[in-house]
Amino acid sequence: PLQLPPYLYMSHNYFHRVWTLSAHRRLKNITVLLEWIPNTHSLSRVTGAEAGIMYDAPDRRDRLKRAFDFFDPQAKGYLLLPAFARLVRLVDPTLVGEHGAAELFREVDEDGDGKVRFVDIDRMMVSGSFNKVDQGRHFAAMSLEEAEHLRGVMHMRSGAPLVQ
Repeated sequence: PLQLPPYLYMSHNYFHRVWTLSAHRRLKNITVLLEWIPNTHSLSRVTGAEAGIMYDAPDRRDRLKRAFDFFDPQAKGYLLLPAFARLVRLVDPTLVGEHGAAELFREVDEDGDGKVRFVDIDRMMVSGSFNKVDQGRHFAAMSLEEAEHLRGVMHMRSGAPLVQ
């Protein structure tokens, strides 16, 4: 099964498991991604690990090692900032410029020797420390029909909180 981050929800109407054996059904297209912030005052920017996001897959380490080796062609066993910045841009394209990569480099380089080794990058990937998310911000994927009903409820509530 697809492992979703804890802040992403799927509508139960999107696909029911009981349908798989009872009839041929087509998955509905997801047409709306709802963004929901229950309390704007409690919104905070945290790392993926702090938000409960852990990245792991059976072949994740092998794929990461191949990527690391690609950016370490002399097989020195470490990356300096320029090579690390290129690797990180593949992982997170939103880290534009050397400043964002340099900041992450300092976080990942725990011994401060100016070299990032594979174990450091592996720890960064598993912990999700490279991925900054807003704790308290949630998303829900739903069909257009569900979104229309939700919009109607929001208008009926006339500014009152949807969830109490």
